Amino acid sequence: MISFGADAFPLKSIPTLVTGATGKVGRHLMSVLLEQGADVALLTHNPKSACLLWPRKRLDIRSADLTDSSTLIGQLDGIELVFHLASYSPPPRVPNIYQAAAHWPVTVEGPRNLLNAALAAGVRQLVYLSSVKVMEAVTDKGPLDETTPPAPDTVYGRAKFGGAQRLWQQAKRGGCMAVYRARR
Repeated sequence: MISFGADAFPLKSIPTLVTGATGKVGRHLMSVLLEQGADVALLTHNPKSACLLWPRKRLDIRSADLTDSSTLIGQLDGIELVFHLASYSPPPRVPNIYQAAAHWPVTVEGPRNLLNAALAAGVRQLVYLSSVKVMEAVTDKGPLDETTPPAPDTVYGRAKFGGAQRLWQQAKRGGCMAVYRARR
């Protein structure tokens, strides 16, 4: 757990929005942000999930569907920093979750729609969390570094890589500082 002194939390006064807050990694990020008193909102397509996860917290819950840009209008107003962790989550018992076709619209079109809304709202920074699945086909080839070319071998991996590439190019054109980080 990350801990900061009472007034030393670096994100405390930066209006922040988290997508994917109810997911595996997003829950941890939200918990840290909430514990440290950050000015944080979450964007979800299922507000009830967020209320169940943090029942005793007063939350700024914003509802939208990343695949439908019209639902994002106004959702990022007042936000300076976005952590984009959202991706498609297949229902339980799907035989091969990494090959689900629905990864593409959520994971490629979603970030593009989110970034357009962020640029329109004047968001200054966007952090995009990806997945080791972008590098899956080369993980058995020894240590990897920033020079290792991506080699996704699933629909999910290709979608994460494609979404990151499009987001990165679009952010540079739009003047938003974007950070792309793959997680292991």
